[in-house]
Parts: sequence; structure tokens; C-alpha cells
Amino acid sequence: MGTIKNTVIATIVFDSRKQSCEMTCGFNWSEPSTVNLVQQRIAERFGETVKLEVIDLALDEQDYRGNIKREQISDTGVPHLFLNNHLRIAGDFDIRQLLDAVEVEKEIYGK
Repeated sequence: MGTIKNTVIATIVFDSRKQSCEMTCGFNWSEPSTVNLVQQRIAERFGETVKLEVIDLALDEQDYRGNIKREQISDTGVPHLFLNNHLRIAGDFDIRQLLDAVEVEKEIYGK
């Protein structure tokens, strides 16, 4: 049970029905290869202390896992990154930004 308490849960919330720009930009979070790459990078850098969840609003119309509620998500169509249910990034982000945000979360909160 101590492992869960010290785990950072990184949740990416996006809507595959919307694009944040007219041309393809940012990561396509609906692609399994993108999610697999992020999981690999997280495991390489943090081991098992970070758990990744990906929620597509097009598929999940109810309130989300943990304490993330619909009102925490802007309706702009951009992806959101939550760390332990706290919004950290609203907008397009890459793997480096995600990893940096997790590192800061771990440093500040001792996870």
C-alpha cells in the first residue's frame, strides 16, 4: 500500500473529436504508439513510481478517474495533464514537458 501512496498518477485527458489546430500538431494521444512511447519514457526515468492514465473524452462521457471532474477540463479541445488529480498543463505538450512536470511534482511533494 505504501507504493500507491508514493506513486504519481499522470493523467492525460484529451478529446479525439477535436483538434487544437487546423493542421496536425502536438501528440496524437489516441495513437497507441504514442501512449506506449510515453509509458516507456516514464518507466526509464521514474521506474514504477509513476502511473500513466489516458482518458479520451470522446469515449468517456462520465466523470473521470480519481477526483478529476468535467469542470476542470476546458472546452477548447486541447489536451490536459493532471498529476495526482491537479491540473498541471492545459494545452499541447510533449514528452519532455510531461516528464519535467512529473519530476517537479516528485521533488515538491516528495513522491
